[in-house]
Amino acid sequence: MDPFAKNPLSDRTGLDLRGVYLFAGDDQSLGRRGIRSIEHKFNPRLGIAYQLNQKTVIRTGFGIFYGVPKFAATDRYTGAPYASTTPWNATLDGINPTNLLRNPFPQGYVLPIGRSLGAMSGVGFALNSAWATEMKTPYNQQWNFNVQRHLTANMMVEFSYAGNKGTHNEIVQGDIGQLRPEQLTPANNLLALVPNPFFGLIDPASPLGAATVQRGRLLRGQYAEFTSVGPGNPAWGNSNYHSFQTRFEQRFGGGMSMGLAYTWSKSIADSSDGIWNDGQGTLRNWHCRHCERSLTTYDVPHRMVVNFNYELPFGKGHKYGANMHWLANGILGGWQTNGVFTINSGQPLIFSQTVNNSFSFGGLQRPDVLGGDARIPTRSIDKWYDTTQFRVAASYTFGNLSRTHANLRNDFTRGLNFSMFKNTRFSERFNLQFRAEAFNLTNTPIFASPNNNVESGAFGTITGQSNGPRTIQLGLKLLF
Repeated sequence: MDPFAKNPLSDRTGLDLRGVYLFAGDDQSLGRRGIRSIEHKFNPRLGIAYQLNQKTVIRTGFGIFYGVPKFAATDRYTGAPYASTTPWNATLDGINPTNLLRNPFPQGYVLPIGRSLGAMSGVGFALNSAWATEMKTPYNQQWNFNVQRHLTANMMVEFSYAGNKGTHNEIVQGDIGQLRPEQLTPANNLLALVPNPFFGLIDPASPLGAATVQRGRLLRGQYAEFTSVGPGNPAWGNSNYHSFQTRFEQRFGGGMSMGLAYTWSKSIADSSDGIWNDGQGTLRNWHCRHCERSLTTYDVPHRMVVNFNYELPFGKGHKYGANMHWLANGILGGWQTNGVFTINSGQPLIFSQTVNNSFSFGGLQRPDVLGGDARIPTRSIDKWYDTTQFRVAASYTFGNLSRTHANLRNDFTRGLNFSMFKNTRFSERFNLQFRAEAFNLTNTPIFASPNNNVESGAFGTITGQSNGPRTIQLGLKLLF
């Protein structure tokens, strides 16, 4: 028997629920036993190296690399009607136990409805099942071009271009049933209570089961009978990264060497590779997915790393004290110092607001920016940027600020890690190594992200530190 033939909602609303029913994950109706179709992937790797002359080497390469999607374990079948909770009635008065652990559910279990009700499954509540046809495997295309040149026997310089493109990244899709932007107007009386055509047909526990309902809920099109639809987390996200990289290495005489690496890059995505840190957690406007394209939350345009190591020239086998007494050599010989200094740009700031006055019944908001430059000449923890350039988004809009701000960033990262090693050899086999390591040697604070909620009384101020204080650790290791 056709389960849709007896669907009273179709008579009352003129809607065809079969599309919603398939979205809920009816695997057999999709024509296969599995949730996802079998995917056959081709991931080539190609690398070329050419020695231009005795001092110059050119390299290039390209490859496609597949990832493991979050939904590989099918965690998306977690909402009604495919999940349920059986509450445990431990006590009625807070003192005496009611249902004991040896028989915690004497009344039985609340089982999931599943698809037993056909198109009525989950009606009146949120529909949060997987979108089977859009559960695609993410992949990344990577390419690079590199020129390496030896300037002298002990000096090398390298220049590179590297890029990648992410495809089929998972996104948090937002509510498919949210109102369209053109519907967001006071003239539509979206919040007005009107007679509910679903009254008597939907569970009274649902917001859609009352005698009256907000008019905006009834304008949600074919999904009006659900409080929300999503997230199916389809693999629609994209990302790209481009960078110029350079590296310099110099080996000096006497056991000393140093290196310098610098990267200039830009990273853009509409899904931040599936990582959403905007405090709102989802796509704000289902009808404008490209509006989420912005700098990624991990974009770092400038990064420089300097490293060095120096083996002190004292003790046996070195310039000074080659014939040193074993006791003096045990004290002065075998020392080595190492250091790594890092400095890079801060990550883009992410702004939010507490209120949602879009009245879109499923869409979210970000703040409005007023068009001026919010950067200030002198930043401080009391004022990181010009807060007057932001405001709560206007009613019936989604806000005009992008997912990440274009030119406001967290405090830049800088720090020096330093270590000293002392190797004492008793024989060719045994070596006793003493290590003294210091992290954040200069004890330089890096400020945490400011409060970026435009409605907060602390908006634009910083109250924390993102790195740790100077840390020193000592170690002793016997190598044999």
